[in-house]
Amino acid sequence: MATHNHAKDEKSGLGALLRSRAGFLLMTIAAIGAATLTYLHLQHIPREYLLIGALLAVCVGVHGFAHGGHGSHGSGDQAGK
Repeated sequence: MATHNHAKDEKSGLGALLRSRAGFLLMTIAAIGAATLTYLHLQHIPREYLLIGALLAVCVGVHGFAHGGHGSHGSGDQAGK
């Protein structure tokens, strides 16, 4: 039976693009565009929505830390079984 290798090929794929100059330029342009759009449209967003968004972002962060990082949601030992 053939084994499946989870190691990424560093010469192709999305990871290689993000590590290249073109990928860095693409990420930089996307970040500047997102910041500009946020700044220009901030006046249309009520302050209460920003508070709720910040609270939800904190909740997602705490949830991630509570599970010990990426990938451990629901895959731990279940005491009491």
